Amino acid sequence: MRKLMQRILHAFQFALDYQLYWKLRMGICKWGGVKRKIAVLLCRRIEAKKCSTTGTGPIGNSCMLKEPLILPHGLSGIVLARNVEIGCHVAIYQHVTIAESDKQKRTIIEDNVTIGTGAVLLNNPHIGNGAKIGANAVVLTDVPAHATAVGIPARIITHKRIL
Repeated sequence: MRKLMQRILHAFQFALDYQLYWKLRMGICKWGGVKRKIAVLLCRRIEAKKCSTTGTGPIGNSCMLKEPLILPHGLSGIVLARNVEIGCHVAIYQHVTIAESDKQKRTIIEDNVTIGTGAVLLNNPHIGNGAKIGANAVVLTDVPAHATAVGIPARIITHKRIL
């Protein structure tokens, strides 16, 4: 029984059909004993691998990440909202939160942006190309290209014009 369960769950890892998966998951909840505990652990592993609780994925409003994304400290406390579009060569340091206020709008972070440690982006801002967000800044409005935003709430302190 365990081998059969592993094969079924392994198939879900590579071709995950969410409706079928949740139907199986609800059926597992009716089981009892050790069999149920093992099956639930395997299901949680699949959920973790498939990022089913995050906004990444092809369906509806989801994160769009272009490569390469620079994460110098890994995914240490980084929180992304569902409708975020991140460009190329964006450096995101640890404990950054990119939240949404309006689910119909997108938060757009263009190419070559640096977001410092502990920064918070709220209200679906548009961050221009080459902009820098300082550490612990709380960004509530759009940041133009090649600008630096620092403080709580964030304000623009430099703005370079490139001709």
